[in-house]
Amino acid sequence: MWEEKPTLIGQLGKALSLAVILALILFPLYCVVITSFSTQGSINIAGGIVIVPHGLTLDAYRAMLSGEVVTRALVIALLITLVGTAVSMVVSVLCAYGLSRQGSSVTGPFC
Repeated sequence: MWEEKPTLIGQLGKALSLAVILALILFPLYCVVITSFSTQGSINIAGGIVIVPHGLTLDAYRAMLSGEVVTRALVIALLITLVGTAVSMVVSVLCAYGLSRQGSSVTGPFC
């Protein structure tokens, strides 16, 4: 091996570094999720970002999904994703078929 086994201090340093990075990534995500499930009163008391949850509810999600704007945008995004994936697969399969034939020259605009 070209690399020596890390010392105990090296292993602890790596573990501590990973723990700090993990905390920096997961803590804001936790705050956003808990705030989204909190009541408006507990958000106001906490100053906008809830760290310790009080009175969890699904009211924000009900209000968001009950409006036509969000559900319409979600349906449009899903349709665009499905159509884009289908077109991409068809073009990829056609190009792969053309490239798999021996002695063929590919002159199509997509390949």
